[in-house]
Amino acid sequence: MATLLAAGLSAALETSQAYQTLADERMTMLGVLGSTADAVIAMNQGGLVLLANGAVRQMLGLAPDTVEGRPLLEVVDYGPLRELFVKGTPGISELPLPDGRIAQASMVQVVTPFGEPVGLAVVLRDITLLKNLEQMKNDFVNTVSHDLKSPITVIAGLADLLRMAGPTNPGFEKQCQDIRDTAQHMADLVTDLLDIGKIEAGLDAAREPMDLVPVAEEALRIVRPNAQRKTIELRADLPAEAIVTAAPIRLKQALVNLIDNGVKYTPSGGKVTVSAAFSAGGDGAGTVTIRVSDTGLGIPARDLPHVFDKFYRVKSTATRDIAGTGLGLAITRTIVESVGGRIRVESVGGTGTTFTVELPVARA
Repeated sequence: MATLLAAGLSAALETSQAYQTLADERMTMLGVLGSTADAVIAMNQGGLVLLANGAVRQMLGLAPDTVEGRPLLEVVDYGPLRELFVKGTPGISELPLPDGRIAQASMVQVVTPFGEPVGLAVVLRDITLLKNLEQMKNDFVNTVSHDLKSPITVIAGLADLLRMAGPTNPGFEKQCQDIRDTAQHMADLVTDLLDIGKIEAGLDAAREPMDLVPVAEEALRIVRPNAQRKTIELRADLPAEAIVTAAPIRLKQALVNLIDNGVKYTPSGGKVTVSAAFSAGGDGAGTVTIRVSDTGLGIPARDLPHVFDKFYRVKSTATRDIAGTGLGLAITRTIVESVGGRIRVESVGGTGTTFTVELPVARA
């Protein structure tokens, strides 16, 4: 009798341990599914929802506790997802979500470890960001291809004309200069692409506390010859010192871009002003605000939101003959934001433009 009682207790203990193991495994599985950002929906062979994790609420607007155990075609009214389960074809496809996002849908057949079929499951992963990046990459490649192809065509055409006409052609010198200018445009474009790539990848020059004033004065010196050719007055209103944390060569590049832009888009006899001022912050820190203002053509309201986009250029009769790569302002914004600063633009068509850069003061 004692042996039988012991055997019964042992069997009961083993059964209890098996139930506990199963419960632990189920809780682990539910914990993993509940923590993932991917939406998971499983349906048995009878069409009932076996499982739906918490991510289906955010991705599909479904409450997991209200769909489990009910017919999938009754509780899911989103057509593309219903169609996916009706077809039941294992594989990977793209599925538009109700809110406009895009998901990667992985349909799999669910089977037990013994090979018995259980049903179907779909795993939905939000790939909207990846699709946007892919579109940006395609746009970038198309734009760069166009901007490089056009000058190459010009160079090849002018070279053919020079070869046929010879050095005695009256337009020989001008055609040589056109080739030189076009080649320089290509070199500027490649340089700008390399610069913006290094800055965005974090592979740029080291940042250090530096005085902004001599850098701004050097930027003015670099642009002054262009301003003198157009009889444009360059004015500076700078403090004695303004210490910020940045890479000096990059900050100079940003200021040259802004000042040179002002000179380019200001008619002869105009004025470009560079000013800087310090303002104290509430946390003991401060901000150096730099303004580059011109009396030029201005920027139409429809173009203002896009002036910092890569390759974006304001298109009008007045700007048609002004050279540029469309990357200067994009590089400037990247430089400013890489040191924790901000940049904005204010303009009214025909009355000039003001670019404002705010940089945090270097902490002691």
